[in-house]
Amino acid sequence: MDEKTLREIYGPAKEKAAAKILDKLDKHCISCIENSSFVIIGTLSGQNIDLSPKGDPHGFVKVINQRFLEIPDRPGNNRIDGLLNILKNNFVSLLFFITSVNETLRVQGGATISEDLEIRKRHTDTLIFQKLL
Repeated sequence: MDEKTLREIYGPAKEKAAAKILDKLDKHCISCIENSSFVIIGTLSGQNIDLSPKGDPHGFVKVINQRFLEIPDRPGNNRIDGLLNILKNNFVSLLFFITSVNETLRVQGGATISEDLEIRKRHTDTLIFQKLL
């Protein structure tokens, strides 16, 4: 199988789908992120792919600007596969969902892990909420 054969089967990408690739977040993207309570973070170690689900009340992912997001991490099973992958290969792919909306949002780019206290303070409300559950 090759690309030519696949295009013969499926045809060209729909114009609307082809136009969806942006170099920064627009207002529709930002609204989707701010209203999403669930994101899957895809990371790559070089050999393995990890898909890590993250969820909290909508707004838990903070939009800092059109090119920068903050995603808090929560205690879980402590495998930390995604975090370890980011140390090896900082490219991540995010897939945002909103319940009852038939669209998803994909965002890709470089990631860093931060222990910065000011950044962590922006996520205090969700950290407390998570600990109370």
